[in-house]
Amino acid sequence: MIPEPLLELHLRTLHLSAVLANYRRLLAEHAEPLPYLSDLISLEATKRHENGVRSRIAAARFPTMKTIESFDFKLQPELPKAKLLEHFDGTFVEARRNLILYGAPGLGKSHILSALGLAMCMRGYRVAFITAAELLMKLLAAKRDGTLQGHYRKLDRIDLILIDELGYIPFDREATDLLV
Repeated sequence: MIPEPLLELHLRTLHLSAVLANYRRLLAEHAEPLPYLSDLISLEATKRHENGVRSRIAAARFPTMKTIESFDFKLQPELPKAKLLEHFDGTFVEARRNLILYGAPGLGKSHILSALGLAMCMRGYRVAFITAAELLMKLLAAKRDGTLQGHYRKLDRIDLILIDELGYIPFDREATDLLV
């Protein structure tokens, strides 16, 4: 049998913090080793999933945290609720298809984008939320300092880029060419 301090060292080395935090408690609750081990590994997997979701949400840089449940479709009855909700399963991301939300100001496009992004973070996708103006300013700066290809490579690693306020500001030809 492995000495307890050595076990704890191994758990720390392997970054199994949920196992380390719970192995004594679960050992007292289980007579059989396989259910015990299964429960320990389940706790670790759950903790890693939760940490991944938190990390993806922070990296996405949402302006506000919105969920689709908090969107009041009654205030916007012209929105195709069923069609919008279909996209929350993430198949359009997996298929690498674009989704465009358009309409007059005040319909809730930004809310829906945030909610969609949050849902995709929970599904394990890497997400970035950015305004069109901010994105184009970053691309122009990267072009000027010679790091444009590196910036494009960073964007390629993101599963879903949510570009808000695309039609609000006119851009010059140089800026819009960077989006192609």
